[in-house]
Amino acid sequence: MMSTHNALKGMPPHHKPCPKCGQPMHRQSNLCQDCYKALHAHPENYVTRRCKHCNKEYTIHIAQTRNGQGNYCSRFCARIGKQNHRRTRIAVSCTTCGKTFERHLAEIKKIKGDKHFCSSDCWYTYNQRDHHFLWSGGQDERMNPESSKWRRAVLKRDKGVCRVCHATDNLEVHHILPFRSHPTERWDVDNGITLCHDCHIQTYRCELEYVEELKIIASLELNIWIYHEYEEDGDLISYYEVL
Repeated sequence: MMSTHNALKGMPPHHKPCPKCGQPMHRQSNLCQDCYKALHAHPENYVTRRCKHCNKEYTIHIAQTRNGQGNYCSRFCARIGKQNHRRTRIAVSCTTCGKTFERHLAEIKKIKGDKHFCSSDCWYTYNQRDHHFLWSGGQDERMNPESSKWRRAVLKRDKGVCRVCHATDNLEVHHILPFRSHPTERWDVDNGITLCHDCHIQTYRCELEYVEELKIIASLELNIWIYHEYEEDGDLISYYEVL
C-alpha cells in the first residue's frame, strides 16, 4: 500500500522526496539527479549541443562525444535520424502478388534463390505443386491404375514378405529409384521392392543411398520354406514346402 507521506505528496510507492530540494526521486537514491549534478558534476566535462534531428539543445558528457557519438538528444531521435538502417534495406517485389516492400540485406543473403514474399500467405500460395522442392507428381499420379498393378506385381514377386527383415505385416512397396526423379521407371516391377513399414521409413529423404543395395536384394531369388506336419495312421509326418 502507498504510505501516508507518499500519498500526500502524490508520489508512487517506489519514490520519496529528495532531502535537499524535495523533488520526487527513487527511494534507493540519496539525492535527485539535479542535486547530484549540482554537487558532484564537473561543468568543464560537459558540452552543450543541438540535436541533429529535432534541433533541441541538450547537455552531454565530453566522453560521449568521442568517435563521432553524442549527436542526438535521445534514443528516439537517434533511431529516426540515423540513415544506416535505411541504407541497408532495399526494395524488392513479391513473387506472388507483385507488391513492393523493403527487406534488410542480411535477410536477402539468407534466401536461397531470388524469390521474395511479402507475407506467409504469399509464400504458401507460391510453394505449391511444381514450385515445391518435394513435389513428385501429386497424388493423382500415384493413384492411377498403373500404380495398383505395379504394387500387386511387386508383392507377388516378393511373395508377400519384407525383403529385408522377412516381416509379413504392414507391408509397403518402395520405389528403388525415387518416384519424383525417375518418371520412366515408376511402374517398372524391377524398380520396386517390398518393405515393411519400419524398414521403409529408414529410406526416407535418403533413397539414393540405398539404391544399389536394394537393387541387389530385389534381384535375388526368394525362397520361402513353410513347415507342415500332420498325423497319419498314428505316425507324425512333417515336411517343408518351398514357395
